[in-house]
Amino acid sequence: MLKFNVIVILVLCTYASGQEKSVGKMKETAHTVLTFEVKFEPDPKLATPFQEDDNTTITSDGCDDHGNPYVQVYRVIPPNSDDVFKFGENGIVTFQTSKISDTVEPKWIADFASDSELYMLIEGNTRTEEHNTKNADGQDVVYWETKGEPQYYISRFDADGSYKGALKVDLPFRPKRLSGFASGNFLVAGIDAGSVLRLALLDSSGQLLRNIELAKNTKFAKEEEGAAEKTAMRSSDEESSEVAGWMRYSWISFLPYQNDVLFVRGRTGAPIYEINAGGQAHPVKIKSPEGYSVDYMIPSDRNWFVAFAESGKDFQAKSIVDELSPSSGELLARYLVEEAGHTKEFAEGQSEVACFHEGEFISVYRQAGKLTVLHGTPTPAK
Repeated sequence: MLKFNVIVILVLCTYASGQEKSVGKMKETAHTVLTFEVKFEPDPKLATPFQEDDNTTITSDGCDDHGNPYVQVYRVIPPNSDDVFKFGENGIVTFQTSKISDTVEPKWIADFASDSELYMLIEGNTRTEEHNTKNADGQDVVYWETKGEPQYYISRFDADGSYKGALKVDLPFRPKRLSGFASGNFLVAGIDAGSVLRLALLDSSGQLLRNIELAKNTKFAKEEEGAAEKTAMRSSDEESSEVAGWMRYSWISFLPYQNDVLFVRGRTGAPIYEINAGGQAHPVKIKSPEGYSVDYMIPSDRNWFVAFAESGKDFQAKSIVDELSPSSGELLARYLVEEAGHTKEFAEGQSEVACFHEGEFISVYRQAGKLTVLHGTPTPAK
């Protein structure tokens, strides 16, 4: 009888163990991440000649609601011209700071596109003076000096590139990022004199409605935002104040999503914030892949697409793109996107993701004296 009981116990244990392994396999299968490879192909209908020099910087500028990609072109040599190119079904539209006629020497800072307009955040009322001098070797050199107290404006352009006018913005900090809502309100982010991150909600005329506090609502947000601030401080504490300030705001970005704006403070471990048109900020914790941190978000007409970069690395960091559920943060799919660099700034031969629209990634490619739109269709990874 004892022998029989032992046999029964062994059988039950073996069965239970088998069931446990089976359940484990089922769980693993249920949580298997769909992985896709993305390679880009050029669209010959959307290409434009482009003249540049070694001092020209081109930055991916996202897409509008219709999936039309934008790039921002900055020519360093004064008069520091800035253009924004839009690639759409009706051809290429250019939005030029040189068309801003009511601001002294307008300088592009940031922009965002709505359904029918492009808004530029502009610094103006300063002038650039050219000076000639000699270096230590006695060679003639030229440098430029900015004079005057800067003023900030939001300049409006129609969809065809025509200039419509500017709104003066009066803020207690230097604005560096711009977004907006369907209500007409604007969202700006920047740094104050102490290099502290600031956010503010403006009305449709550019007047301050309220300052936005990111970390006052929950203990989780306070802890995460405090840790992010320490990370940002450690990364810039050995730099000059000017460079440190640039580093702090270079990590921040806005992304309009449905009726809200998503605020991302990349590479710091901070949560993503959903900010509504009234200025309320709701933190959303995103789980990063091991060894990676949130870098920025890619505009999408579907779910959230988050670009992650290798932690602790800079320009050579590898990137992956995850598709997440906006409601739960659940990982839905992973994309190995060709040339998905985290700097958003691309050199010749390198493409950068502008958005995900109608099932494909869209990018703009610079090579051989022209800019070309690229389309990338996800295919199951081998």
